[in-house]
Amino acid sequence: DGLLDFSGFIFPEGNIDFYKAKFPDCKICFSDVDLSRASISFEEADFTGGDLTFGAVQFGSGNVVFLGAKFGQGDLVFVGTSFEECSLIFNSCTFGPGHIIIKKCSFGDSEILFENAVIDRLVTIENIHTPSLKNISFSGSSLNGSINLSNLRLNTVVDLTNTSLSHHLSLDNIKLNLQRKSYFLIFRKSMSGSDSRRFRRLKELAEISKDHDSSLELHAQEHRAARWHSFNTVDSILDTIYSAISNYGRSILRPLILLCFTWCSFGFMYFKLASFSNLEQVDLMALSGVSILSSLPFLTVSRDARSQFISSFLNDSQNIELFFIAIGFQGVISTLLL
Repeated sequence: DGLLDFSGFIFPEGNIDFYKAKFPDCKICFSDVDLSRASISFEEADFTGGDLTFGAVQFGSGNVVFLGAKFGQGDLVFVGTSFEECSLIFNSCTFGPGHIIIKKCSFGDSEILFENAVIDRLVTIENIHTPSLKNISFSGSSLNGSINLSNLRLNTVVDLTNTSLSHHLSLDNIKLNLQRKSYFLIFRKSMSGSDSRRFRRLKELAEISKDHDSSLELHAQEHRAARWHSFNTVDSILDTIYSAISNYGRSILRPLILLCFTWCSFGFMYFKLASFSNLEQVDLMALSGVSILSSLPFLTVSRDARSQFISSFLNDSQNIELFFIAIGFQGVISTLLL
C-alpha cells in the first residue's frame, strides 16, 4: 500500500542500527513510536523516495544520526518530537526535492546539525522555544532551496557560515539571545569568539533578502559579540557606550531622555554659577534657555546667549572659566546625543 508504518511501536532498549539500509520508494512513518530507551542510527541509509515522518516521538539519550544518508523526493518531517538528551545529525547528507520540516519540537542539551550537506529542497525550522538547545548549524552546506527560520527563541546563534544559499532566507520573529559572561565586573563578553562571525553571515543573508529590520538587529548583535574578541579595549568601551546610549542608533527615546537630563543638569550648574555672583535675583528660566541653546553650539543664537549670560551674571574670572569648561563639555555631550 506504499506505506512502511512503525507507528506506535515500542523499540527495545539498545542500539537500533539501519546502517546503509535501503528503504523502498514509499512513505515511512515513525509517528508515536517510543525510542526513550533506545538510540537509532540511519547512517549512510538510502531513502529512495516518499515522505519520512517522525511525529510525537520521544527520543532517548542517544543521538539521532543520519550521517551521510541520501534522501530522494519526499518530505522529511519532525513535528511535536522530543529530543531531550540527544542531537539530530544530518552531516554530509544529500537531499533531493521536497521539504524538511522541524517544528514544535523540544530540545534539551542538544544540537541540530546539517553541516557539509547538499540540500536541494525547502527547509523550515520554526516554533522552537528551547533555551537549552546548544546549536543549529548548516556550516559548509550547499542550500539550493529557501530557508525558513521563523518563531525561534534560542540561546544560540544559527550557524550559516561558509554556506552557499541561492534562495530566500526568512528570519521572521526570530530571537537569538547572545550568551555572555561578566568581564572586568562592569562589562560583558561573548562566551564564544565565533558568535560575531555567525551574526555577520546572518546579517549578510538578511540584507540579500531585503529584511531591513532583521539586518539591523543582527548588526547590533554582531558588534556585541565582537567586543573584547576582535575589538580592542578602546573600541570595545566605545561600542558599549554607543549600545547603551542609542541601541546602535535604533533608539530615539534613549538619547532624547539623556538630552533632557543634560539640559536640567547643566541648567542647574549655570544657576549655581550665577548665584555665586551675589546677584539679588537670578532668572532661572533664562538660564534654562541658555542650557538648551548650549546643546546647539552650531547656532548663532547659542553664541549670543552665552555672551549675554556672561555679561549679565558672571562678574569674576573664576566663574567665567568654570562656565566655559561646562559649556564646552555640554556641547560635546549634546552633539553626540543629537
